[in-house]
Amino acid sequence: MKKITLFDGDQEELFAHDYLIKCPNCHENIQLKPSSCVTVSRLTDDTLIEFLPKLKGLKTIEMGDSKFYKVDDLPLRYSHINCQYCDAKYIGIFGLGEYQPSRFIFKMVSLFSTV
Repeated sequence: MKKITLFDGDQEELFAHDYLIKCPNCHENIQLKPSSCVTVSRLTDDTLIEFLPKLKGLKTIEMGDSKFYKVDDLPLRYSHINCQYCDAKYIGIFGLGEYQPSRFIFKMVSLFSTV
């Protein structure tokens, strides 16, 4: 899947909007709030092992017992996404964070079906 930049601007604008992504199954728009995305470190080890190797440009940063993941210098976050039209279920992987001072980027990195 090609990475898609959903937002590039200031932090206030980033969280003021919902974003639309296309369902790969039915091609309808799915609404997504950036505030629903949480750090991928919260995923189970099995889920991390399944999805992370598939991400291009993944960087792993280890600090003590903790691991942090980045793509394109953006911290990785995820959200469970359900298509209201076809009932398909996904885990969306996103890069979300401050790229430069006062410049925030929200990027869809990948979308995995969770059937």
